Amino acid sequence: MKKLLFILTILLPLFAMAQADSTYLVIDTASSDSIVAFDYSSLPEFLGGEAAMLKFIYDNLNYPVNAVKNKLEGTITVSFIIKEDGSVGNIYTIGKIFDKACAMEAIEVIKLLPGFIPANSNGRPVRMRMYIPVKFKLK
Repeated sequence: MKKLLFILTILLPLFAMAQADSTYLVIDTASSDSIVAFDYSSLPEFLGGEAAMLKFIYDNLNYPVNAVKNKLEGTITVSFIIKEDGSVGNIYTIGKIFDKACAMEAIEVIKLLPGFIPANSNGRPVRMRMYIPVKFKLK
């Protein structure tokens, strides 16, 4: 089923929408616990805007001690659903993972996101899958 979903996502690019600044990519989901909507009247919006969401993520991100000790840096892409009530769920990483502890921390920080205005389709809130890169960079 995951392979089929992946293939459909690749073959049907019109279902993908990207923000102009490429901060995150929004793609519909076909998981059993979600509504599949292709005609979004509005995309999800973090309360306070995108800059506030990124600030929240990086203010709450704890760099794992071993990753700091080993000078590990990289990006973990996290996939999650913004539900009809604006809460976040179904969180997991996708793509290459440079460090397991960093991947777990990226998931934990996304779990902490306080709330979104959900996507809207035909006048009603709907679930939407989002992807966001979480960057780990030593200063």
